[in-house]
Amino acid sequence: MPSEFCQDHSEHARAIKHHDTRLDKHSENLDELKEGQFDLRLNVQKLTDIEEQNSKIFARHDRMLAEHDQRISAIEDQPARDAKRIKDSALGAVGGAIGTGVIALIVLALVRSVGM
Repeated sequence: MPSEFCQDHSEHARAIKHHDTRLDKHSENLDELKEGQFDLRLNVQKLTDIEEQNSKIFARHDRMLAEHDQRISAIEDQPARDAKRIKDSALGAVGGAIGTGVIALIVLALVRSVGM
């Protein structure tokens, strides 16, 4: 009965115990690696969520920045528009006064020529 002899053999028993110990350690290592892998997956998911939130925040800030640029441009352009309006009004008034003066001189000249 060679199989009974192998079970009773102390070297064989020691080798089996050594392999069992190694398997237990490998099993523990695998369990730890699985836990670590799970933690990594959770962290990757959290980072993905944070990245999506940041993307939305950046998009909102880009829109706000564009709106602020438009408002600043409108505020900066206002004095130029006001100056142009004042200049146009002044030129219109001067032109109207000159036109009125010319017409008045023509009418005055016609009245004098008819009256004489």
